[in-house]
Amino acid sequence: MAILTCPITRVIRETPRNRIVRVALGNRLLAFEAGQYALLGDHGQPIRKPYSIACAPAQVKLDHELEFLIQVVDGESPGSHLATLGEGRLVDLEGPSGSFVLPGGANPRAVALNGGGPGRAPQGAVPWAMLAGSPGTRGGAVHGRHTPKEPGTYPGV
Repeated sequence: MAILTCPITRVIRETPRNRIVRVALGNRLLAFEAGQYALLGDHGQPIRKPYSIACAPAQVKLDHELEFLIQVVDGESPGSHLATLGEGRLVDLEGPSGSFVLPGGANPRAVALNGGGPGRAPQGAVPWAMLAGSPGTRGGAVHGRHTPKEPGTYPGV
């Protein structure tokens, strides 16, 4: 699988523990399905960890950026594989992978999604993909929070 080197274009503090991180693909194409993940790590180092892609393919075609929801631990770091999350920082991206996607040919009338923490990233991608393929689809999402004071919404939905 090919590795793409991409700059981080934006880091948004969603909660005290979660960051929305956008990376630019430039003119490169990345074929993926809503619900898949990619491996991310600092440019040039061998350790990469999986993160769900938090945007739909149709969104990426418009702005040529991927979005991830990443949990930080020590200040602004998700771990040794991504020392810091800062605009302009280069990351290596490998993927996509994963089978947590809508079944091929599925045309659901209603869908319910449930997630918590950064595990709710597909809740940003799947609804967009469903609406692009089936505009009349109804859906709902339930997601947990680490503490009652953390926001209860995800801006991607």
